Amino acid sequence: MSTLLSDNNLIRLIEWKRTEMMESASKTGILSSQTIRKSTELDQLLNLQQHLASQSLNHSK
Repeated sequence: MSTLLSDNNLIRLIEWKRTEMMESASKTGILSSQTIRKSTELDQLLNLQQHLASQSLNHSK
């Protein structure tokens, strides 16, 4: 990947954000605004990962 974020760093960031979200859900509930915000941030990271993976597949054809 030729972006500032390497594949490994993006995966680590996703794992960290997932842990943050789960801790928030445990402390404040799954419907708290904090947990929902962290879930949205995780979704954005996962969407980025999927987008980059599909770009990589398209460039390799």
